[in-house]
Amino acid sequence: KRGHSMRYHELVPHFDSVHLKLVTYEQEFSQLKDAMSLLELAIWKSKLDESVPMMQYNNAGKKRKTNDHFDMKRQCRIRCGAGVILPNVLP
Repeated sequence: KRGHSMRYHELVPHFDSVHLKLVTYEQEFSQLKDAMSLLELAIWKSKLDESVPMMQYNNAGKKRKTNDHFDMKRQCRIRCGAGVILPNVLP
């Protein structure tokens, strides 16, 4: 039994090191996930900004947003290219 106890105490620093690396990884992953969401929103917004003149022209004189407006926003999100860009951001 004494041999096992000594072996465990020798491994504790290794376990602590692995645990610290996992905690750091989890924190960095969370930050990366947030950054990727912001990047996706920025890409979508840039596509919406390109479409604003067309949207304003199509909705001239209308006070409430129509289904066309929401459909255009959905199409901008689908076609903004985030599905191609985001996977290529990380190695």
